[in-house]
Amino acid sequence: MEAIQIRQRGFVLREDHDIFFYDYQSLAPDVENIKELVEAISSILGTGKEEGQLGKTKVFLKRAMAFKLRKLEVLRCKSAAPAIQKWVRNMARAEAAIKSKRRHASLWPRDICSVYVAVHTE
Repeated sequence: MEAIQIRQRGFVLREDHDIFFYDYQSLAPDVENIKELVEAISSILGTGKEEGQLGKTKVFLKRAMAFKLRKLEVLRCKSAAPAIQKWVRNMARAEAAIKSKRRHASLWPRDICSVYVAVHTE
């Protein structure tokens, strides 16, 4: 019954406090609790306080704020993807360089010994 009333009031998104906080804290890293997070997101998105409300266990967002929030999250992920890909490529290059150095370092003592033997046996 309550779910129907919540939908009729225009709140299309309902999430538990802890899930909402975990999912969206990256948008406002300075906040310490769920109330501050909802207020910070509301100010970031330029929506009024009536667009998002806190219940005892859930966060309720109206359609406009929920849509803007999802769009912002998608943009954030798209902008983070190249940085993550660059980091992974750099780590792969560094690992390949370390393997190459180890491979050459293991060959080095044998090369010196063979040169020494060749020089001193003549």
